[in-house]
Amino acid sequence: MQTKLITMTVSLGGETGEESGQMRSDQLRSHIQTQLSAHGTPLRWAITAIDPIHQIAHVEAVITIEGNDRLESDLRPDLKPHS
Repeated sequence: MQTKLITMTVSLGGETGEESGQMRSDQLRSHIQTQLSAHGTPLRWAITAIDPIHQIAHVEAVITIEGNDRLESDLRPDLKPHS
């Protein structure tokens, strides 16, 4: 298992049909968690900045990645792939 710090931007625009054009807090939380899960398992995350003009949130997260062969091969030379 490997931990990694990532940063990403997430749109604050809501689903079509919403009057305000912005997501509710529970929708935003779910949207961020879904976006993070594409990179690994989030341990923790935080919105670090909001850009109100472009309607985006800047997110920093610590994620874990399972079964990283590259990391294991760096630690154990016998696991390196043969050419």
